[in-house]
Amino acid sequence: MNNQTIPTSVGALLTEEVTIDPLSHLPSFLELTFVDVARNSGRKVLSSAWSALTTWLDSVLVGLQRRERLLEAQLVQLRSARFLQRRTVERRARLIVGVYILHVKRLRARILRGVCQLCNQSMQTFGPEMMALIMFCIDYTCMHTMGGSTACELVYGLKRSKIAVVPNISGGDQFSVSELSKS
Repeated sequence: MNNQTIPTSVGALLTEEVTIDPLSHLPSFLELTFVDVARNSGRKVLSSAWSALTTWLDSVLVGLQRRERLLEAQLVQLRSARFLQRRTVERRARLIVGVYILHVKRLRARILRGVCQLCNQSMQTFGPEMMALIMFCIDYTCMHTMGGSTACELVYGLKRSKIAVVPNISGGDQFSVSELSKS
């Protein structure tokens, strides 16, 4: 199925660029192609950043597991009765405080590991949905607060437009293309 209204060759695209009305709010097909390429590039960059973030979370998880094992070994060593023998009361009190401090550190490492596991699993499970929401939020913010167009369209200076009905003097309605407002 070949649509005759869409230019497909380089010459047709250049001809359209030369003949298009510079005051028109409508983008040319070449500009729309650039916007599509920019949108695809944005998705690839987001996907790469997402992969890097999950890899970083995996390494953080390994480090937290290692730290938790180290703290557990230190607790076992401090709890041993042989280690507490032949100690003064002051040293025993310090050891008991040290044991409680190690318990708090181990609890903190356990909580951080749980949070990292939850984030990592949800990022791997719902990754495409979260990336789509991020892209939507970027486009929504650009559409409503910046230039009245999506982020990719904003790169090329494009604006969203709409067809407005303009009353004609002779009694009929005439249609014109006008720029969308930010509201």
